[in-house]
Amino acid sequence: MHPWNNAGPSVWLREYVKGPRVIMEKFALRVASKRQVTLPARLLELLRLSEGDVLELAVEGNRVTGRGMKLVPSDFFNEKMLEELEEQENSLDRDGGIDINNMDQLAARILKS
Repeated sequence: MHPWNNAGPSVWLREYVKGPRVIMEKFALRVASKRQVTLPARLLELLRLSEGDVLELAVEGNRVTGRGMKLVPSDFFNEKMLEELEEQENSLDRDGGIDINNMDQLAARILKS
């Protein structure tokens, strides 16, 4: 049996399960003519993306990582907010981010800061 579940003509899904929970979902996408890729509904759901949002991709060697992004008008932020966001981004780059394993840890981390 093929380890990937066919989820459509150009998409395959593989779930990694630990106990009763799915801990990771991987997607294999086929590149169609004109270099087009269709993003499956489940991927958009996981990334909380909808039409008009942005999918940011980073390439390191032969690995691609990505994250969903919501665009905000630039006049939404004042100068102080922009400086704080830049410092937080620099801190994440410098320190490698944080490890969050569940929603309780995330809530605690948010309330702490």
